[in-house]
Amino acid sequence: MNTKPVSEVAGEALRDPTKPLFYRAAKAKRQTFNLQATYVRADGSSAIINGRHINRGQTIAGWTLTRVERNRVVLTSAGETRVLNLRNKVISGG
Repeated sequence: MNTKPVSEVAGEALRDPTKPLFYRAAKAKRQTFNLQATYVRADGSSAIINGRHINRGQTIAGWTLTRVERNRVVLTSAGETRVLNLRNKVISGG
């Protein structure tokens, strides 16, 4: 016997009668990151993101810090890549 679920009558999905007519599910809010500083060193680079000190290879909110440069970092998660840039003026010591 070939039966379809009630939600697929005549090949069409049925609308949930308990939801308002113009209901739209909320989109997942994208995680925001604030890059505050970078530390590029031979013995291990790190960054300050959202007030937290993160070493290369560590994660923050499910994103892994994969690359640290003088004025930007690269985060990866589930095949996605995000680049964060320092917004403040870079000050070099010397």
